[in-house]
Amino acid sequence: MKLHSIELKNVRGIEHLVVDELPDRGVVVIAGDNEMGKSTIAEAIHVALSWPAKAERKETKALRPNNRDAFPDIRLDMTLGDTRFVLRKVFAGQRAATATEITVLEPERKELTGEAAQQWLDELTRGEGTRELWDVFVARQGTEQKALQMGSYAKVTAALQEASGGTAETEGQKSILEAALAERALYYTAQGREKAPLKEAREAVEAAETRWAAASERVAQVRDLVEEAKKNDRRRAEVESALPEAEAEVATWRETVAELAEFRHAKSKADDAVTLASVELKNGRQARESRDELIAQEKQAQAALERVAEELVPLREAAEAEVREVDEVEAKVVETRAARDRARRLLQLADDDLTQCANVRKLAELDDVLERVRDLEEEVRDKRRKLAEHRITADDAKRAGDAENEWRTATTVLEASSSELTVSAATEQTVTINGDDVEVGAEPDTRAVTAPTSVRVGDVTVTVTPGDGAGEYSGRAALAKEKLDEILSELGVSSVRRTEEKAKARAVVESELEIARTRLDAELSNRDLADIRETRDGLDADVEAYPAVRAEMIAGWSDNGGGGGDLDVEMPADEDEAQAILDAAKENERTTSGEYEAAMQAAQTMSARPARHELHAKQADEHARIEDVRRAVDALTEARARETDDALAERLAGLESAFDDARVAAEGAARVLVERGAEDADESLAGADAHLQGLRDEQIRLRIRRGALTGELKSVTGVNEELADADAERTRLRRELESITRRAAAAKLLYETLEESRRDTRQAIGEPLLQKLTQYGGAVFGHSTTFELDDGMAVKSRSNATGTFEFDALSGGAQEQIDVLLRLAVAGVMDGGGGAPVIIDDALGYSDPDRLRKMNNAFARAGEDSQILVLTCYPERFSRIADSHRLDMADLLRADG
Repeated sequence: MKLHSIELKNVRGIEHLVVDELPDRGVVVIAGDNEMGKSTIAEAIHVALSWPAKAERKETKALRPNNRDAFPDIRLDMTLGDTRFVLRKVFAGQRAATATEITVLEPERKELTGEAAQQWLDELTRGEGTRELWDVFVARQGTEQKALQMGSYAKVTAALQEASGGTAETEGQKSILEAALAERALYYTAQGREKAPLKEAREAVEAAETRWAAASERVAQVRDLVEEAKKNDRRRAEVESALPEAEAEVATWRETVAELAEFRHAKSKADDAVTLASVELKNGRQARESRDELIAQEKQAQAALERVAEELVPLREAAEAEVREVDEVEAKVVETRAARDRARRLLQLADDDLTQCANVRKLAELDDVLERVRDLEEEVRDKRRKLAEHRITADDAKRAGDAENEWRTATTVLEASSSELTVSAATEQTVTINGDDVEVGAEPDTRAVTAPTSVRVGDVTVTVTPGDGAGEYSGRAALAKEKLDEILSELGVSSVRRTEEKAKARAVVESELEIARTRLDAELSNRDLADIRETRDGLDADVEAYPAVRAEMIAGWSDNGGGGGDLDVEMPADEDEAQAILDAAKENERTTSGEYEAAMQAAQTMSARPARHELHAKQADEHARIEDVRRAVDALTEARARETDDALAERLAGLESAFDDARVAAEGAARVLVERGAEDADESLAGADAHLQGLRDEQIRLRIRRGALTGELKSVTGVNEELADADAERTRLRRELESITRRAAAAKLLYETLEESRRDTRQAIGEPLLQKLTQYGGAVFGHSTTFELDDGMAVKSRSNATGTFEFDALSGGAQEQIDVLLRLAVAGVMDGGGGAPVIIDDALGYSDPDRLRKMNNAFARAGEDSQILVLTCYPERFSRIADSHRLDMADLLRADG
């Protein structure tokens, strides 16, 4: 498709616009401000080619003008395929104004209107795929830029295939692929997973298999029941035949056990006699062992007592010597403790005396401070009185000075704006000016006339009045003078100079007051005067009370027996002497404390010596051994009183003889039982009873189970017929599954084969597109730039010197640039009647200046292959496109006159 001219009337905000003589190739840039109708041009072309003039659609209604009673009128001069024609449409819906007019210029001229024109246009645009081409070749303003899916546009892919030297996909081929896809879709999802028909057929076979397996299992169960019934009958006959023999065996063993009862009783009595004799013999032997143990304990206690008595002799001698040494050490402890206590009292007394001397010094210092503070307070009060006398401040002086300056300035301005009076004389003369005699001569007397001025020379009086312009300044000077006089009167002075003198005198007094305050603060050192006085009174009370407290403390030490009588030390004369006495007392206290600690350590060492402790421990051991001897003798005496040693020995011999006799009798009874077979008679009887009872229990179980088997066999009928039906159904469903599986596999194989062929074809047609895209893209992303297309013929990735990046991973600006380049590349490959003009509506809004320059170069290259229309409100973006045609919307809108 090629556009030769465009004319719009009453389209949105456009009243009349004409774009003519458009070149078949090259870039045309149409620039204009926002809302001038640039995007409207593209939409008008699209709507005119896509919808009937009478269509009531949102697209056609959107072209109607605002605030005007008119209908969109669109005229296009264009070539579509081999046909050049002029199309005019008036979109008035169902109104009479609606019009569709077509003038065919090539290959043969003819004119069409109304429905015939629209039908002819529909057939032409459907054959050329105009709507699809429009979506490919128009980059609209404000739309999100994504990779174009070229595979979605059949007309575009067909044209690309022909451009690549191949044959375009026919409708028949496309129908076969779609039929294969439809057949495959009956059995598989798009992801290749099985769908319901296959799943249901397989599930039906599985269900049939399950029913057949269940029927087979039931037939097997019936066979098992029949076999079990036969085994039951055989075993029941065997049990019934074995019962008489088992009953006879039980009777035989019962007679044998009854005969052995008398011999077992005799054996039991003999065993009881052995047990009794054994217990009595054990008791006798324990009595003999206890007697022997008591005798041994008495001997051991006597021996231990004798050893302790021998060990006590040297311990008593060592303990007596140790006591004498302890007494000497304790005496030394008492002596050093007394010396230490006296030194501590002297130290306390010296410390208190030093504190008293320091308090006396501090009291004197505080008295001096308070005296200086009183003097400074009096000085501050005096300065405050003087300050009150000097009431004029620096601010007052400044206020008066400012008023005087204002008056002088007003006077100076007045004089400068007034006339001048000059009086001179050839010889020295006296004249009267305003009543004052003034000597004048050759040197003139000049003054400003700010008020009426009279000059009298002899009998002649001349009066000079100021000009009209001096009145305003005279009033200002008078007001300033009045303000100055009011301030001086308020301050009670006659002049500004006097005001300044008084202000300076006040400043001097203020400085002296500040100095006095600073000295007072320094003297107090951030202390409160009341606190100082309170501290001074407390020190005075302590100093006065200390002599009595000191004497009372010394007397108290004497009364308590602490050796205070020799502590009558005189009070030091001053603080230095008290410090010296304190240092000597500290040294004495350290010395006496050391001697006392040494004595105490010696006493502790002496107390830790073992002689006395060992003596005490051994004496306690002696008392324990004596008690052990007493208890052993008492226990042995008591036991012999109950039974003498000889009587115990005689009783033990009789018990041993009785035990031997009982044991011989029990062994004889046991031999008789063994000889008569009593060893396993009871076990044999129990085994025979268990065997008989087991046969009877098994007989009952077999009868019960046989009855149950008979009932189950009667209830199970027709299982063989059920198995045959299940097998037939299973065979039928297997065949159906094999049939549908083969059909699904064939559809899948056919579709995959056709789809693979289409992919190969698209890969082949993608080559020229990639070559053109690389040609244009190299100007933007570098000469080494390559692109990769996916199966849908969308840009999958871009590679250049910086690396390979997926399309979605690129920036928004790069994606937009590639989108525009792809449209240009498609147009370049489809050069000729099969293509369409590329319309770029204010794109590249995310491109930096360098990329814009490179995109301009790409546009220039693409313009050599295709017709490109750029609609923009930023013409500078596209100012570097070589050989481009530039049109201004304002000029196009004025084209009608």
